[in-house]
Amino acid sequence: MTLTITGRHCTVADDVRERVSQRVAALTQLEPRFESTAVTFALDHGVKRAEARARVAGAQTMVAHGSGDSFAGAFDAALDRLERQLQRRTELRRSHHGPKLSELTPSG
Repeated sequence: MTLTITGRHCTVADDVRERVSQRVAALTQLEPRFESTAVTFALDHGVKRAEARARVAGAQTMVAHGSGDSFAGAFDAALDRLERQLQRRTELRRSHHGPKLSELTPSG
């Protein structure tokens, strides 16, 4: 998995970069087929924003935005949204399976 961390009109501290890499690596438990993840931090009129884009093999790119008082808080908000999208995607993928064969055959 490729991780890209960029900053628009700002510099991203090393501790925030470490936090991003640790939290994104933990997302592979929800979806092991990650191809790449791009996290962009922006400072827009004093508001700190974070955008996370996750590319999963065989699926559409998922995008989540977050804002907060700090870049770490903005990233946490964006990553929480991205986790919810991944969990919803996993649930939908699993619920499309039909009933088990043992449930279809009459017993007795």
